[in-house]
Amino acid sequence: MNTPNPPDPLDNRLDELLASQPLKPSVDFTERVLAEIEKPASEKDSPDTKHPWLRLVLPIAALLTAAFVIVQLASNESANSDVPVLSTIELQEIFVLEEGLSGLVNLQDADLNNIDLLDALTFLDSDIQS
Repeated sequence: MNTPNPPDPLDNRLDELLASQPLKPSVDFTERVLAEIEKPASEKDSPDTKHPWLRLVLPIAALLTAAFVIVQLASNESANSDVPVLSTIELQEIFVLEEGLSGLVNLQDADLNNIDLLDALTFLDSDIQS
């Protein structure tokens, strides 16, 4: 069952006061409104004329952000310049070792139960070389 909320006593009092004392505009209200409407748009204050520096804030903030990022990248590159660079041969050896070790993932305990340790090492060595 949906019942409306009981009226607020303050709302009732405000309604009574407004009904008994209607608001009247000042004498020159109509004249001021009409004069403001007829004013050309160039005479009215726009946000650009109030604060001309405001349109420069966004580009300046973008420049400061770009400068900060460039400085951070430059400092990171100089810090990373001390890291030794691997040659092509060293990289190839790493890839070969990685491929050989990936074969160990597929080995199960049952695969090593029936063979000697020497045979297992020989098997792994031949797998790495191929």
